[in-house]
Amino acid sequence: MNQQGLIVAKKLFNVFNNKSDNKYLSLENYVNGMLILKDSSRENKLNLFFDMLDEKSKGYMTYDDIYKFGVISLQKITFNFESIDDYNKAKNNKNNMDIKIIGTLADYFSRMIFKLVNIDIKGHIPLELLKKFVLQGGEQADNIEFLFGSGNFV
Repeated sequence: MNQQGLIVAKKLFNVFNNKSDNKYLSLENYVNGMLILKDSSRENKLNLFFDMLDEKSKGYMTYDDIYKFGVISLQKITFNFESIDDYNKAKNNKNNMDIKIIGTLADYFSRMIFKLVNIDIKGHIPLELLKKFVLQGGEQADNIEFLFGSGNFV
């Protein structure tokens, strides 16, 4: 399993385990988690996705949270790096303008999301508000899904 797959597996384990300190996943939690993954409900999958993003159970995302996830999502789509470390190494190469555009795009979309939900960039966006925008569809949802990776919502 590559590094990115391992990160996703750990996040799923934590969400399925209700973010407890248990080192083992109960059969009940495993089955419930698998049912969510198999569930055709867009809302349940969206809840799972945001639960994975909200590792510390803050209930909101800051600009930095959205930017970091945007960089990961965009670099994976564009260059298929295995980790954020691979991206950072490539970004530090002064001759690599293609890589630097990812940071610019992540910043642009992060700022746009804050503007769409009418919240100052220094504040935080409640996850429930982001979910609402995605579920209602339209241009706002398209922009949020683009940054976070539309495959994560289906």
